[in-house]
Amino acid sequence: MRLKKPTHAIIDQVRITREGNDAIIDYADSGISGMRITVGPDIATMTDREIIDVFNGILAAQERLLAAWEQDGHRRTAGGETNRLSRK
Repeated sequence: MRLKKPTHAIIDQVRITREGNDAIIDYADSGISGMRITVGPDIATMTDREIIDVFNGILAAQERLLAAWEQDGHRRTAGGETNRLSRK
């Protein structure tokens, strides 16, 4: 079974572990893929809530970039190639 992509999270839905400069975010729902983000040395003084805010910001930025990319007419084919759709 393929895991669902990470989604906007609240603190009660995830477990956060720290490993060096990275935060590992695992969802309580085992059907949702976890994510590892590099925060940097500031992670040592950050709360879990601050890490969730960074994580959610990354997801929001990815969604905006994807929406802009799709609006520009790019699509992925089944083989992985990128096609530019012609607009009429």
